[in-house]
Amino acid sequence: MNKWIAHIALLKRLYKEKRFYPISIQFNLTNKCWCRCIMCKKFTWPQEILSVDTILNTINMFRDTIETVVFSGGEPFLYPHIYELFKKLPDDIEYGILTSGIFSAREIDSEKVKLIGSKCRWVRFSIDAADINTYEKIRGVSILELALNNLERFSKYTNTRVNVVLCKENLSVEQIKLMFKVFSKYTNSIYFFPVHTFIDQIPTEVNEVIEALKKELDNDLEFKSIVANMNTNLFNMLFPNQLKSQKCIVPFIHFIVDADGLVWPCCRVLNDNDYYDRVDKNLSYCHVRELDNYIKTEEFRTKLLTYFDKQTKFCEGCDRYQEFNYTVEQFTYTKVFI
Repeated sequence: MNKWIAHIALLKRLYKEKRFYPISIQFNLTNKCWCRCIMCKKFTWPQEILSVDTILNTINMFRDTIETVVFSGGEPFLYPHIYELFKKLPDDIEYGILTSGIFSAREIDSEKVKLIGSKCRWVRFSIDAADINTYEKIRGVSILELALNNLERFSKYTNTRVNVVLCKENLSVEQIKLMFKVFSKYTNSIYFFPVHTFIDQIPTEVNEVIEALKKELDNDLEFKSIVANMNTNLFNMLFPNQLKSQKCIVPFIHFIVDADGLVWPCCRVLNDNDYYDRVDKNLSYCHVRELDNYIKTEEFRTKLLTYFDKQTKFCEGCDRYQEFNYTVEQFTYTKVFI
């Protein structure tokens, strides 16, 4: 079930109290990353990091409503204080990590894997190919085996999933079948996502490949068996450009704190290099140290409505459209701000 739907009772309470407090926060712990992905330039940004105190103080600020905290980057496992952070996190919140899997056993040893894995509800690995040549074309590094080894290490302690970015390098029946075959040895969950950078290049191809894969379910019994035992969104995807009229509720219940401390309404604004060179800092809310006061202002309310109505070009092509296509109008909480 979609995590927003899972918390409908909480949303109704916030609506009754007529205030905005998030049920989900994402912290981008650092901009540092060993990968050089074709859809990302974040490794070129200033190598800033969030302090442990900033993270803990922000969580405590919204402690009465927060349900989920996600840690990302850059590469979150290159955050120098991650072990200290996880030892201090409160226990009654769901935690998740988004990672490339590219970190060494020296940086995250077995003791840290056990502590972090046991504390997390899930860890999701972004691994966009199952053969080393395609992986290197997309990720810019040739250490696919390291990502798979780390996926296996964390699978002992928590729920894992492979996230795959659909792009021209991996968009084929052969590539996707290979990913199912290889990744099924490590996890029972694989999800696919489009990236804004390639949104104008591949929508027709995506639909064609998905239809061809559906036929493969009848022709390849091994593939059919693997898919039957995997959690995946592949065969139910609605490509985002089909749903551009959709309104969005994410900013009402979620925000993201980037490594420089700026607070944003959604990670999709910072999600790939189609935006990195032209991202408008005015789309951010404020610095995290100002957040408690800022959410009470008229400026904050105005920005929320801007994102809800999809009045910014940064929202076009977002895969959130398919998540909320049939539910957004049911969320009465958003009417507080309309």
